Amino acid sequence: MFTCASPDRLWKLVVLTLLLSSLPAFILPGRNATHPISNQAQLYHFHEANRQSPASQVTLLESYGRLPLSFEANLGQTDSSVKFLSRGSGYTLFLRGDEAVLALQNAKESVARQKSKNRTSSADLLPRSAALGVFELQAAELNNNSAPHERRLETRIPQSQAPEVLRMRLVGANRAAEVKGLDKLPGKSNYFIGTDPKKWRTNVPTYARVKYEGVYPGIDLVYYGHQRQLEYDFEVAPGGNPRTISLEIENRNSKIGTDVNGDLVVQLARGEVRLHKPRVYQPGDPKSGSANSRIIIQNSEFVVANDRVRFDIPSYDKTKPLIIDPVLVYSTYLGGSGADWGNGIAVDSSGNAYVTGATHSTDFPTLNALQLTSGGGYEDAFVAKINPAGNALVYSTYLGGSNDDAGSSIAVDSSGSSYVTGTSYSPDFPTANAFQPNLASTLGSNAFVTKFSPDGSALVYSTYLGGSSYEQGNGIVVDASSHAYVTGVTQSRDFPTTGGGFQTTCGCNDDAFVTKFSVDGTGLLYSTYLGGNANDQGNGVAVDQFGSAYVTGSTLSSDFPTTNGAFESGSDGGAFVSKLNADGTGLLYSTYLGSGGDHAYAIAVDSSANAYLTGETILTNFPTTNGVFQRTPAGYSDAFVTKLNAAGSALVYSTYLGGSDYDLGYGIAVDSFGNALLIGTTSSGDFPANHPIQSCTGAAGGPDVFVSDLNAQGHALVYSTCLGGSDENQGRGIAVDSSGDAYITGFTFAADFPLVNPIETGRGGEPDSEAFVAKIARWCEQQR
Repeated sequence: MFTCASPDRLWKLVVLTLLLSSLPAFILPGRNATHPISNQAQLYHFHEANRQSPASQVTLLESYGRLPLSFEANLGQTDSSVKFLSRGSGYTLFLRGDEAVLALQNAKESVARQKSKNRTSSADLLPRSAALGVFELQAAELNNNSAPHERRLETRIPQSQAPEVLRMRLVGANRAAEVKGLDKLPGKSNYFIGTDPKKWRTNVPTYARVKYEGVYPGIDLVYYGHQRQLEYDFEVAPGGNPRTISLEIENRNSKIGTDVNGDLVVQLARGEVRLHKPRVYQPGDPKSGSANSRIIIQNSEFVVANDRVRFDIPSYDKTKPLIIDPVLVYSTYLGGSGADWGNGIAVDSSGNAYVTGATHSTDFPTLNALQLTSGGGYEDAFVAKINPAGNALVYSTYLGGSNDDAGSSIAVDSSGSSYVTGTSYSPDFPTANAFQPNLASTLGSNAFVTKFSPDGSALVYSTYLGGSSYEQGNGIVVDASSHAYVTGVTQSRDFPTTGGGFQTTCGCNDDAFVTKFSVDGTGLLYSTYLGGNANDQGNGVAVDQFGSAYVTGSTLSSDFPTTNGAFESGSDGGAFVSKLNADGTGLLYSTYLGSGGDHAYAIAVDSSANAYLTGETILTNFPTTNGVFQRTPAGYSDAFVTKLNAAGSALVYSTYLGGSDYDLGYGIAVDSFGNALLIGTTSSGDFPANHPIQSCTGAAGGPDVFVSDLNAQGHALVYSTCLGGSDENQGRGIAVDSSGDAYITGFTFAADFPLVNPIETGRGGEPDSEAFVAKIARWCEQQR
């Protein structure tokens, strides 16, 4: 478990004497690497060469140890990409936007120069001529530039004196982070190189520290010196995430690993650089009376993989309130050579993800499949189960017949059986133990409802659901007793309803429907229309612990059924929320939400029977509440997030969520703390972000997926991030596990969609879309 900062504390990852405490092991090659020579030993050899007395040697050593390590601002004395530079014992350090570059001196040549020149003030510093040319050298070494360029370097820096270059890049860091010198020193540097005074640099200021502000979200980086050794701290503020810190070590000849002490060892061509095991602390109790009180976080260590270094930090006091950051745990394409869409997702108690959608691919990846091949139509539904690590399929199958079929929504019960609903035009859609074994529609499609066995190899039941006209299954949920509840839209006057159901006749143009299945799928416990005299559509369904079903969608009916005391009992249309009693015979409440320009696409319910819904609005008067995150609209269309109380009579909160362009909320889930987790699509480059994994590109880069975590009060985003590649990206479904981690699906046209631990590393359906599945984790437990 990685640690977090409480709001009243500042995390500080202090990596003491991290870089250069072992550089003498590099600059004195031939020594045993397990017994590096100290800086003082290096200095002693120099002073011995100057024939000073032992007493004066000690005095000079002590004085040298007290000299501050300084950082020069770059005023043109080196490459323009350098912000600051520093010279130490056997090295020169160049600080750039997102990397530190070390030019490490060949010790034999250093000692020879020291003896011949008998210099005491900068005995083992890299020569300034070499320092000025190090970026040309770096380019030649690491980028294999042309031979003429290398020859020029050889003229400027003899090969025997050429420094070895080690680059440490901050992966994914903010290259535009503000870099500034702190604690200005009285000393100045002057450069009188060459005959052209215009190229001279005088009175170059020096500083004791250099700070990179916001190098990662909520994380600053500070370089400084201690006893002439270079050190740096990562300062992680509340909300910052140490897991985002990643160092990429780059040197043509380097080998990286950790030793028995936990130190990071970088083996180079002529020696090694040793980075001491990280020391991590946070400020202690201010009541302790000690200004320097600290709590040390024990057992922090480096993690090395593929030349990249991260910090592994164990958990700490979890009784404190915490700020949470998102981490992309896994992200993968899922599809074949045709177009593929992910529409719905669910997660079980073990962290397995279940996904459904539609595919045009004849080579969609299958494993342990009920149906190995396409049913022959242009489009098939698919159902896939992905392991908790996100890097392998548990099973994956087509689901369809000889015409078009698509999966819209999926749920999973406590045994691991998955339930899918969607739409089928196929007369031979696979059925088993069916309430309705045949396609009833003579005009188009019926909904379908399918239950898979836990291993995905068999159908527990599979059935059509519909009448002679047209149906579409849009949402499904399962209760603790394994009853499936389905909603969608029907145009059929003979849609199957049950006696005593709330509404047994169609309105009818389009009506929503709500249906509850028996455990074995062979019967309906209830089935009802839900609508008025115009078009109505059910999009999402949820169920509480008492078996009450909550349905949301959109209506154009001014006579949509509502209840007395509901939040909004009259309107010309808009979103709606209806709560049915457990036997489906009546409405516990039913309300409009907004008006004709508002659409609700998904709903969730918490343990206190509060309903949460999301969708889109193009109106400026969508109902919002005081003190929420976003009271007013920001663009042409905005997503919205609304929490309705258990009685359906009032809004707990309601907020817009969006930027200056198009934004739509497609999926919602609620965690055990009452946070609402949302997925949708945004074309807004300024979509609200907090601790983002990825910034939003706006319409110019194609719409992005957004994933947002809204706190229980609706007034702040715990996190909010975009996710996507350089083409169109659409977010469709979201689920949440017991830890508050989000599982998402949708589809993308981008070949560069961000991948982590992927099942599929490439997009197979170019130029068509590919489904994606991803997990976004909170990097530590949130406490309230």
